[in-house]
Amino acid sequence: MEVLSLMKIDMANFNIRQYRPLLQQQAIDYEKTTFKKLMESQREMGIDPLASTYKWLERAYNRLKTNNTIGWYQITTNTNQSESSIIILNEAYCELLLWNPKNSFPETLELDEIRYNQVHISTMRLLIISTIMIVLSHITGSILRDYQSIKNLLKSQIIILLDDFPEKKKLKDVLISISEQVIKTTHDELIKYDKANIIINNEINIKDSIKAIGEHHVIEHAVFKLLCKY
Repeated sequence: MEVLSLMKIDMANFNIRQYRPLLQQQAIDYEKTTFKKLMESQREMGIDPLASTYKWLERAYNRLKTNNTIGWYQITTNTNQSESSIIILNEAYCELLLWNPKNSFPETLELDEIRYNQVHISTMRLLIISTIMIVLSHITGSILRDYQSIKNLLKSQIIILLDDFPEKKKLKDVLISISEQVIKTTHDELIKYDKANIIINNEINIKDSIKAIGEHHVIEHAVFKLLCKY
């Protein structure tokens, strides 16, 4: 029976590989047709079907022009027109990782908006975790860096606490819970090595520093902005 089950799985995988190119092409054709119909219907109503896309690209161009980019992209006097277009597009896609929902999503990507939103959430969570760990290491010095197991435990706990962000909870509320959990975990773990005093003496500072990450728009936090560049 086990051999038969494995044979069925192999056959299913083979069929998937065989039909994947066809399914991908059908998906592409469907997206093209749907997008074309959407553009035509909006034009008939006197609406610019690419208004949000133009604004999205314009924001990327302005960031490059003022050297206030999200990524490391730059346009210099030696950059030709073709390269400039690619750089602007790359910078525009970087904005999707830190997307501000107040902006209208570019029409050219609307069919994949849900997937881009998931990437955005994952990116934000990763950067928030990294920001917290760097802030914590700055306050505690080399102590946490010496105990990788504690860092791993903290990361796993923070990931769980961030699970409700941004769908159910605001970042400020989540950071309060995270700051309390960080204090408890680091204290309980470091007490095993008789080094819990660093947490006791810096408890208020640690809590305030973690909460400060959410006091303004998170992408304006100095550590967060630095991480975005990498």
